[in-house]
Amino acid sequence: MTNPFRSLEIYNVSIRPEHELLRKMLRRFTEEKLEPIWREIEEKDIIPEDIYHELVEIGAFSIGIPEKYGGQGGDQISKMVVLEELSRVIPSIGVILDTTDFPILALILWGDEEQRRRVLPDIAEGAAGAGAYTEPQAGSWLAGIETKAEKKNGYYVINGRKIFISTVEYARYIVVLARTSPPKEGRLHEGMSLFLVEKDTPGLRIGSKLNVMGMKGDRPYELIFDEAKVPEENLIGREGMGYYYTMTLLNFTRINIAAQAVGMAQGAFDKAIQYALNRKAFGRKIYAMQGVSFKIADMFMRLQASRLLTYWAAQISEEQFKYPEKTLPEVALAGSAAKAYATETAEYCAREAVQIHGGVGVDFETGIERYLRDAVITTIYEGTSEIQRHIISRFIHKILQQ
Repeated sequence: MTNPFRSLEIYNVSIRPEHELLRKMLRRFTEEKLEPIWREIEEKDIIPEDIYHELVEIGAFSIGIPEKYGGQGGDQISKMVVLEELSRVIPSIGVILDTTDFPILALILWGDEEQRRRVLPDIAEGAAGAGAYTEPQAGSWLAGIETKAEKKNGYYVINGRKIFISTVEYARYIVVLARTSPPKEGRLHEGMSLFLVEKDTPGLRIGSKLNVMGMKGDRPYELIFDEAKVPEENLIGREGMGYYYTMTLLNFTRINIAAQAVGMAQGAFDKAIQYALNRKAFGRKIYAMQGVSFKIADMFMRLQASRLLTYWAAQISEEQFKYPEKTLPEVALAGSAAKAYATETAEYCAREAVQIHGGVGVDFETGIERYLRDAVITTIYEGTSEIQRHIISRFIHKILQQ
């Protein structure tokens, strides 16, 4: 056993020429299309419609969707490349693509053929998705949800409230976690199911937009379900398996957040090193000062470690597609490690980039401080850093007992 995996072979990361071609294409797109509009997105808090359409055209929404359902195919590492490169300039685009992965993954893993053929081609053409599981009393404590779904006359009638739901402005499909049977003492995680809900469903009301500190362009909303009628054929997988399905989805999407964070860390690093090489103080460029150059070195080390950890976790997650009904400890471990480390790296790099810029680093117009606001959020959503550490320690113990 190798700390705590069975073999060193698990550390293999397969980067292919097509991954690099994808990265170069996206780098051109971000520099030509996204870099000039970051200020507009920050001020208006919306992704411009023309940019959204261009994201669809370059295939940002179709990566990971099999070709037979209108997608480009592509493995998990391809998805990381897309998320990293786009988030390097506009982190909120990474949020949209991450949440859209909820219906994509849910249908690929547990959906029936009719659901896949009806929904996946639509998503590939830009119909974004969202995941609604968080509730006011149930954030990190997923087993504490209270939203109910009662089966009546060919429908599931959903009542409840969700909060901090991203991508609501752009989404057409929302994967909703609700209770289909009452909670049992000591077994609160049982009796939940997943549903595919369209945003225009009668009884689903979009509530308040939450004024969070960052991620301008895709900030979260509250969702209210008041006798929302969802056709029973929109049940995803088996009734009662919703908690387990959601935990598996989070094992995937946490890696997405890690890739988003790597992109943000890279963006902050790029701006810090560019400034340090041009800014002069005391008669020399500040890059020549040890206090600054050591910051650059520390940012570089953490950034590269985060990228390797993220791509490694993405490689491991491919195994989950072979065992959709089984929780793979290795995937959970790698995903949580990548999410915690990469998001904390993004916060670190953003903070150091601000410090290197000095006074102009806290000026909105320079575009530096936004990375810090956004990075803090990545350490919280889809499981806080503390929750990731809990998951890591729990699964290490589980594996070592095998």
